[in-house]
Amino acid sequence: MKKGTTNNPNGRPKGTPNKTTADMRNRVKDFVNAKWETVEADFNQLEPKERLAFFEKLLQYTLPKLQLVGVDADAKISNNNEGFDVTKLSEAELREIANG
Repeated sequence: MKKGTTNNPNGRPKGTPNKTTADMRNRVKDFVNAKWETVEADFNQLEPKERLAFFEKLLQYTLPKLQLVGVDADAKISNNNEGFDVTKLSEAELREIANG
C-alpha cells in the first residue's frame, strides 16, 4: 500500500469529528470534573499573581480569541450587484457607511 493511502480513498468525510480527539476531550473533561475541588483548593493557595496567570490560561479555553480586523483600501464593495471603488468615496460617504 502506498504511503498516505487508506481503505477509504476519499478519507474522512468533511465535518466528521475525529473520534480520537473527541474521546480524549471527554477524558480530559471527566478528569477535570473529578479533580475540580482539588484544583480550586490549589488555586486558593496561589499567590495573587499566580492566580491571575492560572485564570488567564483557563480563559483561553472558554473565550474566543479576538482577531485583528483590517480594511483593504483597494477593496470593491458590492452594491446591487455593481461594484464600486471604496477609494473614490468622500470622507462624508465613508463616515455614513461606517455609522450605518
